[in-house]
Amino acid sequence: LLHPSGTAGDRSLSVRPARNTEPKGQRHSVNPKLSEKKLRKERVQKILRSKEEFRDRIQHQIEKRWAEYKADGKLDEHGTYSLSEDERNAIDEDYHMQQYAKAQIQKSESNADILEKAELLIDEDWLGKIDALPGNIFCLGVFGNFLRPKDSNMFSHENLISNMKFFMCILIVIVQVLGPPLIFLSAMPQHFGIVEDDGYKWKCWVFSQYYAPNDLSECPGGKLPRDVDILDDWRSIFSTRFLSTIFMLMFILNGIFVVQSELKTWKIIYNTLRYLDQVTPCFQMTGRNYLSLGAFVNCWVILWSCIDAYLIIGACASPRDLMFDALGLLFLYNLDDIGGDLGFIDEDDWPGLQIAWIYEEIVHPCDDEIFDENKLDMRGHIFLTL
Repeated sequence: LLHPSGTAGDRSLSVRPARNTEPKGQRHSVNPKLSEKKLRKERVQKILRSKEEFRDRIQHQIEKRWAEYKADGKLDEHGTYSLSEDERNAIDEDYHMQQYAKAQIQKSESNADILEKAELLIDEDWLGKIDALPGNIFCLGVFGNFLRPKDSNMFSHENLISNMKFFMCILIVIVQVLGPPLIFLSAMPQHFGIVEDDGYKWKCWVFSQYYAPNDLSECPGGKLPRDVDILDDWRSIFSTRFLSTIFMLMFILNGIFVVQSELKTWKIIYNTLRYLDQVTPCFQMTGRNYLSLGAFVNCWVILWSCIDAYLIIGACASPRDLMFDALGLLFLYNLDDIGGDLGFIDEDDWPGLQIAWIYEEIVHPCDDEIFDENKLDMRGHIFLTL
């Protein structure tokens, strides 16, 4: 029975990760004829079987230790007394199962392996005090969830669903990268992507280089360009202009909070993978490109959306248009979030609680001499600065 001190109990039940002598990243050889689906089923059965075998041994040892404590007068039939923290842990099944889960997760060989073990080994009762880690399609890509074919049969149902989801993710990235700057360009004097009659009349704005005071065609308010001043809208539609200013401030502040939340998630995932790559012999870190792409796209879409908010929300002529345009921009930069407005990805696809538990219980408590979260590599420094 393993104690935190590592000195008491049966050494055969130690849950310290075993040293793997195979080259880093090397997999055990498998029969290539077996489908990925069958292999995964065998892995799941093996993990669950090992978990239950460990639980049986722990329960047997707890019964023995309970009897020892009772014989020593440290325990009565109603509870415990005069027990040290190590002694209380020695008869706590949950404590040992958590230690076992940590050890098995630290034996992971890939990002997808982490996710699989986290879902199978981490009990829901342990997650009560853990805040779920928000996720997006890039986080799922890091761990290979739904982006990897589940079956070698190209036309199997699971494989088709996986490929469709991957294709949807590509479309989302395209929309988020191209959408905000195209909205900006459509509001420019060149009327990029829209009919000229639907564009803004820059000739009516006194600070524009296209200002044409001698033009005799009317501006949107019915006045000639020379009769329009900068406060005309505030005098004619004060309530709409006031509401649009409030919405713009809300939009920008919300963007700041979203960036902070994404930064926290990014750093936790990146440090969790770096920790396993540095401390665990058999683990090889992958998924850096997904994290990098996610950081770039999030910063890109939020920056452009805040610029668009000034041009689109600030120019609305009615409260109804204002509301619809503001919600449209919010939809655009929340498009990649898990559990968002699109239904092809939901909260069940992302084990945010389990990933947060791994970080809080394994990575964060680690001594800085073994692993320092703040000493990032070059890629980490670049994208955190971004």
